[in-house]
Amino acid sequence: IAMLGDQKFNRLRIGIDRDDKEVVDYVLSKLTKEQSKQLSDLLITTNNILDDYVSGKVYNDIMNIYNSKK
Repeated sequence: IAMLGDQKFNRLRIGIDRDDKEVVDYVLSKLTKEQSKQLSDLLITTNNILDDYVSGKVYNDIMNIYNSKK
């Protein structure tokens, strides 16, 4: 972002929900079965988003579709 000079570009951001744990401990810890399932689902959704974007769908339309599925 610093090299581009601004934040005006399309991007897909994926974050973590870590409760009160330290980031390093949380990120490097073994996934629970539930977390593993969530990660698998997230990767499928990410793949679908990228497929939509590469196929020419409008970025904001894609984000509206997937951000409303919670």
